[in-house]
Amino acid sequence: MTAPVERVDLGRLTKGALLGRGGQGSVWAIRGGKVAGAWPMAYKEYSPESRARLDADALERMVAFVGELPAPAGRLLCEHTAWPAALVTDGPRVTGFLMRQVPDRFFVDLGPAPAERRIAGLEYLLNPPEYLARVGLRVDGRQRLELLRHLARTLDRLHGVGAAVGDLSPKNVLFALGTEPECFLIDCDAARLAGRSPLPQAETVEWGLPAGEELGTPAGDAYKFGLLAMRLAAGAQDGRDSGPLRALAPDLDVLAERSQSPDPAARPTLATWVRALEPAVLAAGRRTGTTGRTAAASASPSASSSARPTPAPLPAASGGKRGAGGAFVVVLLIALGLYLANQDFDGASDYEDVPASGSTTLTTALPSPADPSPTPDTSRDVTEQDQARALDRLLRRNLGVRENVAALVDAVQRCTNDSEVVLAGEGLDRAAEERSARLDELNSLDIGRLPSSAELAENLRRALSASAEADRAYARWAAARSAAGCSAGGDDLARAQSASERATAAKQEFVRLWRLVGERYGLPTYNWDDL
Repeated sequence: MTAPVERVDLGRLTKGALLGRGGQGSVWAIRGGKVAGAWPMAYKEYSPESRARLDADALERMVAFVGELPAPAGRLLCEHTAWPAALVTDGPRVTGFLMRQVPDRFFVDLGPAPAERRIAGLEYLLNPPEYLARVGLRVDGRQRLELLRHLARTLDRLHGVGAAVGDLSPKNVLFALGTEPECFLIDCDAARLAGRSPLPQAETVEWGLPAGEELGTPAGDAYKFGLLAMRLAAGAQDGRDSGPLRALAPDLDVLAERSQSPDPAARPTLATWVRALEPAVLAAGRRTGTTGRTAAASASPSASSSARPTPAPLPAASGGKRGAGGAFVVVLLIALGLYLANQDFDGASDYEDVPASGSTTLTTALPSPADPSPTPDTSRDVTEQDQARALDRLLRRNLGVRENVAALVDAVQRCTNDSEVVLAGEGLDRAAEERSARLDELNSLDIGRLPSSAELAENLRRALSASAEADRAYARWAAARSAAGCSAGGDDLARAQSASERATAAKQEFVRLWRLVGERYGLPTYNWDDL
């Protein structure tokens, strides 16, 4: 069933600052506007020329798409992309769309003091170490691999539901170097969904597909991801040298080289990249023992430095795009960086108050954010809603662990080589530690005011405990397979599967109870396999 599409009349919007203007149109801040009740809102207003070429049905399909996904999948998409959230209309005409603004963690402070606040396009990392040092960016090999892994997971999810980015380039991918480095996709109305895109497909120069190949396909994304992997490892804006990628992690260079095949069917999928990058990240962590830092913190030079280096130029623009709207992306990135530097993208903003008639809150276009992170109110007692939010934060910290475990178990089962199995075993031990940490957190959490609180806590406790038990048994199984040349199975595998079945039963009961809590307090609901 098609999800309802939210439409907002242009007359209801109160425009704030102009954020950018280019070939496709203009982007405006919307005063008082919130997407999903928490994310500050921007309005992309198409130019008359763009409206003449706009496939409004394709744009409407994009807006409806998120609402049709299972809630956790839709939420993950919205947390990692600036996906169109609602159509804006002026009478019968579609004039543009509303979207969330870029989260604050995807900005960097570049150059010597006074540092310049910029949107964190991945293009900045495609530069040699000397450049990165001059602008105050610090990124190590493990962080590069983690960024690739996060982007591969996002692209794999998109491909799994029939979407492709199309114009995948470092201008449309943002980065954050926190404790868990991550990426964020912008310019999402350029994507292709179910074979259609709102405007004709375009490509960034030096990031194009082989001549004559269809644009906007998963195979095309795979080609460009391979380019990105090689260039991110090399710190280069162009080129196809896989050597630096091989130095970061053996075997990734083979995937990158295969990704450049002129035959789209011969390229590795993004799911293949995810499976390869998981042990690569683990191996890099074992070699370096590095920890991540936020992009803003790692990019800021010391204020006490007495000698300031000469400001470095920004990365070359690589020549823009072939096709419509090439200059618009560059203008938008710069304008967003300059204007939004002081915005709090976790819920509060510096927008001026406006009359109620000028405020817009989208409630159906996107799933609620996983954690609006309200400022705690210490002037009152803890409420049921406070306890529900605290438990939801715990659940979100556990998201993705099961997915990682599945990939690691698959690696052990394949047993391609001994080192991969050893690293997968280490990853399974780490997953068990993460589950145990969540269990300790649960044991210290007060959720006594929630409906069925005792059953909620007990089922989640059983789920986490059994999952940790399964992870440790899988890790022992990995060690046995490594020692026996991939022939071992035995008791540890059986124990792991038994514990996993117990965890599944507890998760299914927990999510049934949690659904009532989530719906009551406007929090996300989950499927058992999200946990």
